[in-house]
Amino acid sequence: MHSLSEVPSSMTILREKKRDWDMLRETEKINYVLRDKLKTKPFFLKGTQPPVEFVMGDITDEFVEFFTLPGLAPRNQITLYLTVNRHIEVDFEVKEIREDRWMLRPTMARNGRSVPGGSARS
Repeated sequence: MHSLSEVPSSMTILREKKRDWDMLRETEKINYVLRDKLKTKPFFLKGTQPPVEFVMGDITDEFVEFFTLPGLAPRNQITLYLTVNRHIEVDFEVKEIREDRWMLRPTMARNGRSVPGGSARS
């Protein structure tokens, strides 16, 4: 483990900010946001180090197709996130996994708004 004094000066340390969340629970609305706003953006699996990338494929009324590293341990539910203008997290129910192809059903999306002057670690 490195101390802060050992971190190279070219690296920037980011602190996770405290956020208020706008919640979205309707599958149709989540699919709209995924399809029309975020289709070309890579997502990352929450809780993995280094972050495991998920790339979106097709979106149907039932499922959202993602591709990732083959051999990733199966799970029943996952949270994928990305940061564009805001931090976005989407919870998914895992419906099917075939090697690198995951078929997911969105259950909830959170759109983060930073709290001025706040940090998650106070």
